[in-house]
Amino acid sequence: MREMDHFVVRLAGWETAGEEILGDAAYYADLLVKYKAIVFKNLRPSREEHIKILGVLYQGTCEDLRYGDRWDEDHKFMFERDLASLGDIMPIDRRHGWHSDMPLLDQIPALQSIHMTKFEDIPEGTGRTWFLDLEQLYAGLSPHQKEWLQTATFTHGQSAAEGLATVTPHPEVNDLKTYPAIRIHPVTGNKNLFISGPTDTPTPNDETAKEIQQVVWDAMSQYDKPNSLKYVHEWEVGDLIVWDNRNTIHTFEGGWKYGSRIFDKVEYGYETPLF
Repeated sequence: MREMDHFVVRLAGWETAGEEILGDAAYYADLLVKYKAIVFKNLRPSREEHIKILGVLYQGTCEDLRYGDRWDEDHKFMFERDLASLGDIMPIDRRHGWHSDMPLLDQIPALQSIHMTKFEDIPEGTGRTWFLDLEQLYAGLSPHQKEWLQTATFTHGQSAAEGLATVTPHPEVNDLKTYPAIRIHPVTGNKNLFISGPTDTPTPNDETAKEIQQVVWDAMSQYDKPNSLKYVHEWEVGDLIVWDNRNTIHTFEGGWKYGSRIFDKVEYGYETPLF
């Protein structure tokens, strides 16, 4: 069963490994480019299959087809670094931590993915992952705002690096990185607002910048109203989500106990952004 909108496609009813994906790679790769994210319900890939699926879904300009992985991710580093005074429950307000993954690299991973391997005793309506469509966000701006963006920049901060999913550290990660405000998708040629989180600093920082920042914040902060810009995923063990890190950002909700939400994460295709 396929559930489709302009943003995110859900492929339901999967109970075996990913042979069909690997055997019909072009179809699924085009599906990912079109919908920006694919949910494979109950796919339960092995780690080898997980990496292979990212490889066949990738389309872009990367010549060095590397991947990065983080197995058995439980956000231990966040509990140890930020939440020591809060006990072993991830705060529900963690959902305000919207980000893209690794925008501070010279070559940014194009695809990201999560395979949920443990999701136990988590209260209903918590532990979910949210995705925001940056192409549609850009398309909805006014002509004046789009014109302003043509020559504007955003400075991305170190907090944007929290999505690291690599075998070894990235020595080229900087504390700050400034990019043009509009990014071009290398496959479709579509434009999107190039932000990696709500704290990115615009230049010039004038009234139009504040208008755009308010649009962004409104889109990010509305969790209880229908919004065509966003998709929220209710996790089950075995779900695999692959998303395009070039034109989406994401976040996750707290409300769950340390050790109850564990996943494998793989990123693929390191690209220099196009502007």
